[in-house]
Amino acid sequence: MSESHKRKLSLLVDEFRSLIDEALIVSIANDFNLQKPKQFQKAKHTLLEISQNVDLEEASGFSPDAFGSANFLDNVDTASQTMSHPSRYKSLGESTLTSSPSTSSDSEFGDAQALASVFPSIDPKAISHMLVKCGGNPDQAIDELIRYEERGEKYTLPRAIDDFFQPEDDDISPRRNKNKKKKTDPSLPKSEAERLDDIMHLSSLLDCPIEELDQLYNDNQQSQALTLISILETSKELGIEAKDPARLEMAKAFEQEHKHIPPDYFPVVLQVCSPHISDSSKQLLTLLNKHYQKSKAQKHKHKQKLSISYNLAPKETPEIIEQPTNSLLHTKRGAPSARFLSTWNEPTASINSCAVTTYQEAKKMSNELHEKRIQALRDAFKLARRSKGQPLLRSGIVVYLERAKSYEAPASAAMSRAADLLVSKGRTQYKIDLHGVTVDNAVRIAVEETRKWWQQEQTHTRITRDPSQGFTIVTGKGLHSVGGQSRIRGPVIAALQADGWTVTPEAGMCTVIGRKR
Repeated sequence: MSESHKRKLSLLVDEFRSLIDEALIVSIANDFNLQKPKQFQKAKHTLLEISQNVDLEEASGFSPDAFGSANFLDNVDTASQTMSHPSRYKSLGESTLTSSPSTSSDSEFGDAQALASVFPSIDPKAISHMLVKCGGNPDQAIDELIRYEERGEKYTLPRAIDDFFQPEDDDISPRRNKNKKKKTDPSLPKSEAERLDDIMHLSSLLDCPIEELDQLYNDNQQSQALTLISILETSKELGIEAKDPARLEMAKAFEQEHKHIPPDYFPVVLQVCSPHISDSSKQLLTLLNKHYQKSKAQKHKHKQKLSISYNLAPKETPEIIEQPTNSLLHTKRGAPSARFLSTWNEPTASINSCAVTTYQEAKKMSNELHEKRIQALRDAFKLARRSKGQPLLRSGIVVYLERAKSYEAPASAAMSRAADLLVSKGRTQYKIDLHGVTVDNAVRIAVEETRKWWQQEQTHTRITRDPSQGFTIVTGKGLHSVGGQSRIRGPVIAALQADGWTVTPEAGMCTVIGRKR
């Protein structure tokens, strides 16, 4: 970057930093050659368009109630149909989002589209319904959708309401069904919502930046499987694969389950998969297995004999891949850069929540990280809401989504640390209480503490005949839960039984009496 470019970039940052996030200013300005006066004016004009409604939207809290009130129920179906139509949603930058305060109905319609770009994995109809439930307040809708994510769930339309929305694929008309193959044909370009959903899903399973996968995904025919294969090939060439005996044994076990995948991919998958998702390796292998199974079936269908009159031989000199040193550039077209692949060789750096020694501190850290994540998603929503068809703003939305993703793992780690400290307060030699912790942490702590108890047992057979002398796990009766049933009781018992323990269920608790014989 030349000094002239830096100087003009600094001018733009100083002028707009009070209205626009600095990272977004830099992201947009770098799309222009600021050394040219016309390009500099275009960049400035773009930033002016983004910042023109900031004061008004901040004053109203981005709530449509500031502009009046109108019934949004009539627009739920319209908003969902528009979001699901590929020609109307080619990219985040080309979406027909609007922030015009002319009517509340128009504002809420734009809110539904903006929220759909922030939560691409959720059905746009469900997002529209959530917005209605929250009285048209997008901030409250974001909070509610994140609560579902933290519980490991995805918000969907209630059954009674879902029956009123009939998908086009369910139409019984033969004439409509003739075009069904055209809609599901993988050769057709995907909508931006589908494309971003694929990229974010693959990004979470591989724990790598979204912007790195964006171009790579496009270079590989917008296919998750082909993108993954490209990453695995480059990783293999760079020597990135599992080498410890435990994971190599796991690779052999997976090889028996997935017969269609090349054997040398299994150690690589176990090395590059995300450590933050327990079944990330299984999901990646399932994706690969389906791809190779489908490819094998197609080859068998179109099998042809090829006669050639000459001998085929491999190249004597292997192709050398140069590793870039300073950018998001790819090693070759369709292959990821060594910069982010190198991060898989060692654990991802994160906030050290293990250094926290009290429950209050851990809870505070978790809440702060959680709030930062929500704020990043709100910033992405605000930018999407006032994008007005600007293609350049798509990169800005990705910046905020990536920032939100970066807070997810540290927030989860801090929450897990808080749960450990809370349970350890009331722990005795033969009993733990799981009140006040989330389902996933309750399952994890129950299994870990049961194993510790079993290792500390000094009896010869290590089997306790009397349940009263076993290890008791208090789950609660669920009297204060929705439906009057404990949310953690069932998952905890199921996890313990899957781990090989004999469990005796009781009222509001369960007792582990030993290993299964």
